[in-house]
Amino acid sequence: MTPDRDEVEALANSVIAVYPKVTSAIPVAKIEQSLVADDNGEQYSVFYAYIKIPFVCRLAAILEDLDYMTPVLLNIVALAWGGFVL
Repeated sequence: MTPDRDEVEALANSVIAVYPKVTSAIPVAKIEQSLVADDNGEQYSVFYAYIKIPFVCRLAAILEDLDYMTPVLLNIVALAWGGFVL
């Protein structure tokens, strides 16, 4: 939570940009405002983001990660099984 709405929007947009968009399922961020009191009892507004990432987008992100990691993992297995040859 921060009193700067622009900072919250920028962070929410950077989180949303990481996840792939799949058909009609896209991540959504909702910026909300809340009134809080400090130690002296003065009230001020803070903003926070409620981010909803659909299951399909999460699954697509996991599959992308596996796709990028497969060559590395297969090389590790090949080196471990066949031994190191210089």
